[in-house]
Amino acid sequence: GAALPKVPAFPTQELVNTSWAVARLSFSEGPLVHTLASAALARVPQYRARDLTNTAWSLARLRHADAALLRSLTDAAIRRIADCIPQELSNLAWACATLRWMDAVLLDAIAAQAIA
Repeated sequence: GAALPKVPAFPTQELVNTSWAVARLSFSEGPLVHTLASAALARVPQYRARDLTNTAWSLARLRHADAALLRSLTDAAIRRIADCIPQELSNLAWACATLRWMDAVLLDAIAAQAIA
């Protein structure tokens, strides 16, 4: 309720952490997930590789296939793929598989980075 209007003002790390915590608790009810996704969409250009992959993991854990956010995360992840550590690559691949988000360019980038 009262906290929802504050979500868009969360600093980036708190936004990512809150998304992760909500996903970890499997709390997918109500407007909170939509509010977090909307706030994340506005922040994706500022996200580091870890922020991108944690957000993708959170969406997948919640089975929240927000197409606009997934597209934005995909584009940003492709640009930052070289910054991903193996765990982040794994989380990103798992998120894609779980959400059935099969972007060939992203999957190729993950594979190439994994064997680099």
